[in-house]
Amino acid sequence: MTPTVLGGGHETLYGHYLGAREFIGPDKTLGIINIDAHFDMRDDPEPSSGTMFRQILEEDDKAGYMCLGIQEFGNTKALFETAEKFGCEYILEKNLGVNDFKDSFAAIDDFSKRHDYLIMTLCTDSIVASAAPGVSAPSPLGLDPKTVKKHF
Repeated sequence: MTPTVLGGGHETLYGHYLGAREFIGPDKTLGIINIDAHFDMRDDPEPSSGTMFRQILEEDDKAGYMCLGIQEFGNTKALFETAEKFGCEYILEKNLGVNDFKDSFAAIDDFSKRHDYLIMTLCTDSIVASAAPGVSAPSPLGLDPKTVKKHF
């Protein structure tokens, strides 16, 4: 059985993570693969859709994080530094799919092999704004929805 959580922004992801962690137990490693234009690792005093991945990594030393489709202009230098601090792996939007996705898939495979379980999540702000105009942070240079559907 594969649970599917729909709705909202990533404010639902922390609850999804808690359920997955409870199911797999404290000793298994959990990799989170997120297709997103943003890291969602802000250091804010209150949890939000922009903080949960940092929150998970601060609390869980058996969790890893990979983000696909990161937009350079959509993340501050501090967020790139935070990603580095927490050992996050990411592929910039402009590099995703280079070499007919072979390099991207190799990085995803490598990340996946290092974790016992995976959570995969898609933030629609990673999709080009013309195909996802109603998201909270539209990406004018986002990913093509047909590409995301076909490859991920």
